[in-house]
Amino acid sequence: VLMRTAMELQGIACGGLEAIEPKQSIMSSKSFGQMQTQLASIEESISSHCARAVEKMRRQQLVAKRMVIFVHTNRFREDLAQHFQSIEFKLINPTDDLRLITKIAKRCLQRIFKPGYYYKKAGVCLEDLIPKNPRQLDMFHQPSDEHLNHTEQLMGVFDQINQKYGRSTIRLAAEGYSKPWAMRAELKSPAYTTRWSEVPQVRLF
Repeated sequence: VLMRTAMELQGIACGGLEAIEPKQSIMSSKSFGQMQTQLASIEESISSHCARAVEKMRRQQLVAKRMVIFVHTNRFREDLAQHFQSIEFKLINPTDDLRLITKIAKRCLQRIFKPGYYYKKAGVCLEDLIPKNPRQLDMFHQPSDEHLNHTEQLMGVFDQINQKYGRSTIRLAAEGYSKPWAMRAELKSPAYTTRWSEVPQVRLF
């Protein structure tokens, strides 16, 4: 051990490279800027979380076999009625199609949402992730090669535009535009390392 340590201190690598195992699940969730009571606004939030989770998943060349949608109220507000609910959906065929994942997520949310509650947080978790190629498709519900190719081309263009011009440059209409549920911008930490516009400025007099 001492010999290995001495060699590594001299810049000589002694350990073999370890393969990074692909993630088994990817989650996207965030507290609302203010509590939400309307299904429509929470649907927009869930759609946005789907986009974030799928973006991470596609970057790793993975597809999901299962997804979990959850929503809950603020457990610290004892003066308000509480509701904590999640729902799991098993996909017939593993996919990374944002359109399909978002559509299913919204339907799942509609099943667990209850009017009259003040919701504080919602999120999406993509689970049972497997490598995109090869993947086992359901024998009785197998999509055509044409459909798979069209989906891959569409999502590929989607990725390229957002990678080149910034996240959410192109997005599904389901994400909405005004985003009343989003955390207030003034509470966000500045992105010093990724945005020139947020780099601190020093003025000398």
